[in-house]
Amino acid sequence: MDRNIRRAWFDTAADILATPHPAQAMDYLTTGLAETFHVFMGARVSWRNATAQLPSVTEAPSVIEEARSFSRDPHWDLAVQHVAPHHPLTRFHMDPYHLEPSLLSEVTHRGAEMTQTARDLFEEYHLGRHHLSLPVVTQNYTTSYGLVSEVPFSQRNIDDAREIQRLIVGLESHLRLLHGIRPAADSAHDAELRLTTRETLILQMIAQGKTATGIAARLAISPRTVHKHQEHLYRKLGAQDRLSAVLRAQSMGLLELPDPPTARQ
Repeated sequence: MDRNIRRAWFDTAADILATPHPAQAMDYLTTGLAETFHVFMGARVSWRNATAQLPSVTEAPSVIEEARSFSRDPHWDLAVQHVAPHHPLTRFHMDPYHLEPSLLSEVTHRGAEMTQTARDLFEEYHLGRHHLSLPVVTQNYTTSYGLVSEVPFSQRNIDDAREIQRLIVGLESHLRLLHGIRPAADSAHDAELRLTTRETLILQMIAQGKTATGIAARLAISPRTVHKHQEHLYRKLGAQDRLSAVLRAQSMGLLELPDPPTARQ
């Protein structure tokens, strides 16, 4: 694994363990996955281990308890909820012997069926075929983090997923314990306004007038990832552009107000 990616995951794990807010901790985790694997959409799908049954070819699993996108975008949340029960990778990981990071192309090649329903849903939501799943098993649940890319995943991506899998298992366990302790700690409104550490850094650099290219170079990420963070910032702040985002953040106390100009003597 690249040293910068490994260091980023140390920082992500530290941020997750430090926050008392379940929604913010989840933002840290999903943002870390999206940045590591350069995906345009991610999903988190969970089911109880005790009730997980291998579905028949013609029946969709009925045991999924959570299916949502990383972005909290209604369009992608709807896509995940519709697609997850029919996705070959969901079916694949419901077998307790298939809990390794996997590519959609690999599991279909090995015999997992892509049903016509799945094909239709993939086409409806423009999901393509470049999917990587990272399953994690905790005491009562199996959770599959699904990652969707515009380009094929590389062998290095697979190796990275395998290397961080145990870390994600630990963080997932922590998140479930945290949510159990503070189930009502995060209202939907507060969760939407809470910024991740990476979003806060990008917001500060936007306020300093840095370009997306400059921010990307500073944070060792791609300009495309910076633009994704900006989209999330605009949505959370109710802003339309860089200037309105900065002004909104200042009014909310998320950014310091600039010092007033000194009067001429």
